Amino acid sequence: MRSDTAARVVAPDGLIVGRYRLLGPLGAGASATVWAAVDETLGRQVALKLLSGPTAFDDADRDQLRTEARALASLAHPRIIVVFDYLEAPGLDRSVQPVLVTELLEGRDLAARLEEGPLPWPTALGVCGQLAEALAAAHAAGIVHRDVAPANVMLTVGGVKLLDFGIAQGPADRRDPDAMAVGTPVTMAPEQLRGHPALPASDMYALGCTLYWCLTGRPPFPNKDVAGLGAAHLRKAPPPLGINGLPVGVESFYLACLAKNPAARPTAQQAAGLLAPYTRTISGGSAPQAAAAPAPGPAGGEDATQLLPAVTDPGDGAAVGFAAAVPAADDAAADDPTAITQFVPGHGVTSHAGRRRPTDRRKVLPGVLVVVALAAVIAVLVGLAHAIGGGDGAAAPSLSGSAGASQAASNASTPADSATPTGTDGATPSASASASPTVSAPTPANSKANPFAQAFPDPATDPSGYLQALSQQVRGFVAQGPRTLQSGAGQDLLNGIGTVQNSVASAQQSRGRKQWRTVQSQIANLEQLVSNDAAAGAASQAVANALTGELQQLAANLPTLG
Repeated sequence: MRSDTAARVVAPDGLIVGRYRLLGPLGAGASATVWAAVDETLGRQVALKLLSGPTAFDDADRDQLRTEARALASLAHPRIIVVFDYLEAPGLDRSVQPVLVTELLEGRDLAARLEEGPLPWPTALGVCGQLAEALAAAHAAGIVHRDVAPANVMLTVGGVKLLDFGIAQGPADRRDPDAMAVGTPVTMAPEQLRGHPALPASDMYALGCTLYWCLTGRPPFPNKDVAGLGAAHLRKAPPPLGINGLPVGVESFYLACLAKNPAARPTAQQAAGLLAPYTRTISGGSAPQAAAAPAPGPAGGEDATQLLPAVTDPGDGAAVGFAAAVPAADDAAADDPTAITQFVPGHGVTSHAGRRRPTDRRKVLPGVLVVVALAAVIAVLVGLAHAIGGGDGAAAPSLSGSAGASQAASNASTPADSATPTGTDGATPSASASASPTVSAPTPANSKANPFAQAFPDPATDPSGYLQALSQQVRGFVAQGPRTLQSGAGQDLLNGIGTVQNSVASAQQSRGRKQWRTVQSQIANLEQLVSNDAAAGAASQAVANALTGELQQLAANLPTLG
């Protein structure tokens, strides 16, 4: 048995480094085995993750286990698996075998539970709320999980635990030269499928897929063919939840998570706040399970973590602006203020995918994923200006808490409005005295409170959230018609804002001066674009004043370059 062979490599007498006594295997994946063990020094039960088979002698797989250990060690959160120790035991032929020691959990993974059917919606919201808390902690530490999926979520008597940080990316990760996409295909974000950098927003896309899965018992795009699955993530609008009794705002939140443009997705912190009323203890089973790796399962399948060639599409990788990146939209989509342009990272933005090898339930797919021709504009049928109605308001807490600025234009106001972010001098940008139309937000048809309506976040502490709010404001200006902001100009601005947000995430992870200088330069380019739009009559002077002031506010609050 492979797991026995792995154990003999590092513990021929059943004892690892004179401290950890192996009790028995809990589960085995493609390249790792998880054991129950006893820490004889402290007298507690633990889980040990050991490389097995050929991977036990592979440097890349050893590095991956070290990456997982470091990622977990940098996090201390009740919703994330706890790492107790990481050691390198002497192996065969003077080799060194890494061993990851974590807490031993009792419960079962979410994937196993969902095989029995969907969760009741209060439980589903609680599970995803706790998962959002875990992601918020990881993102705050500069770590993107990259593989959020039911198989990597453990249900325990104490609540949800997020597992398997083996492919997580941190500040030291660099671009995979082979442009391989890593993750679970059924929950993988469009930008990951293309081999572009995984962002915190990529985890939020996966969270939205997981929420749909919890509520319906199936993933949003349950395609057995990986090529078809990738096409669905890139091109298809997400299916509606269709669940009776859901509270106001849940559908809008889910659709926002599955936005094709990462800049349109809520942050993990916003999601945790929105779902906070439902976070509660989610009980799992009683049998100990492998907490440091997914339980044994098929080596492949759309619901297993995979390493696969990145999808390529026309224009991918070389474009700087929206017009250069994607073909012109059709007239109907171009006039639709809720249409979200397909995300294409800007030129020069490096990926942090890292060179990874398959581990646990990961596999290399034979052949290359088919080329998918992208639609120019993905009409995401969610206007976050309207929180959906429905649901039993008396039976459930309201979802009207502060959850970010993801609704279209609800915060867009006249430039002299006090809700508009101030300029760098602390004064509110003033509107032009010209005959430009008043810049005001469209009134939502639904009078109920929108959970995403709030002022701009502090750019010093949440630049990504600030940019997200700026994107929504631009959409609101477009919605007011061409005398306020022409649709093509708005699309170019949205594409540029998305590029800046991508660069901000990279700069936060790398903490490098060069990356922050790139952000500063991109903001300056956006300011110039706004000025050009105003000069060409594509944007009113009032809009130009407001956007310029907000961009200057962001630039003034970025980390100093020293």
